Amino acid sequence: MEQHDTWNASMDNTLIDRLKQIPELGQATRIEPVMKGYSADTKFKMFVSGQGHVLVRVYDIAEEWMKQREYQYLQSMQQLGVLCPATLGTGRLDEKNGYMILSYIEGEDASERLPQLNDQQQWAVGFEAGAQLQLIHQLPMEEQIESNHGIYARAPSINVTWSVINSALS
Repeated sequence: MEQHDTWNASMDNTLIDRLKQIPELGQATRIEPVMKGYSADTKFKMFVSGQGHVLVRVYDIAEEWMKQREYQYLQSMQQLGVLCPATLGTGRLDEKNGYMILSYIEGEDASERLPQLNDQQQWAVGFEAGAQLQLIHQLPMEEQIESNHGIYARAPSINVTWSVINSALS
């Protein structure tokens, strides 16, 4: 999968001003662009008083149906106990963009950290990732969303984060 560099400095102030008009984000004090990830969404890590760090994903409104399905799948995964971000809010930012607010999971990218672990630690991480995937497989998949870029294809990358590595090594 291709990683996307989604930061466009020329639009940052306007976009951030619009994001701060969202009631859940009005108290945001620290705002940082998030450059990593496999989606084309524009992403920000924000500190919101009373909530801590949140991840805000801004997406093209043409993808709204798919993003709403992704949001619903994240809610379902939470209910099953999958290690994934908590859903905090979603909506339309303007006529061209929608947004999704998720809890921010601190950690390192597993693709960077995993090679630094010994064989036994890597096995433990793989075992834990498999346990998470087994939970995800309990979800009914009513429809095929997109072959290679859909929610189901991204689900393992959402969950194989440092929290999974920490869980496996504890």
